[in-house]
Amino acid sequence: MNQQQFDAFKAEMRQMIQTRIERPINEIHQRLGHIEQVQREMDAKMDGLDSRMGLIEDRLEQQSGFFTTIKSKLGHIEEDHSKRLARIESKQDGLEGHFKKVLDGQRKMLEILERLGNATDS
Repeated sequence: MNQQQFDAFKAEMRQMIQTRIERPINEIHQRLGHIEQVQREMDAKMDGLDSRMGLIEDRLEQQSGFFTTIKSKLGHIEEDHSKRLARIESKQDGLEGHFKKVLDGQRKMLEILERLGNATDS
């Protein structure tokens, strides 16, 4: 393989890396950003719920039966939030694992390219 063929091969491999690795990595970054945004929004809503819950508790202490019902409903809201947050974190962990695998693949391909370059230089 002459230098011109090797340069063409390297260009083709770089194009393949960009197409098969870099673009999916960028998509994963975008998805992670979206998941983090959703998580921040849910945290903000939860903070709002916590604040409202404190006000409601103060007002409803006088009416213990009604207070118990409201507290139970707020507990369900908190439980639902925790489940949703756990699902989001699970998806985020899955994406991070996939991202690490893609990066490992990219590193291996670059090592191969470097070895090929060193082999042709020798």
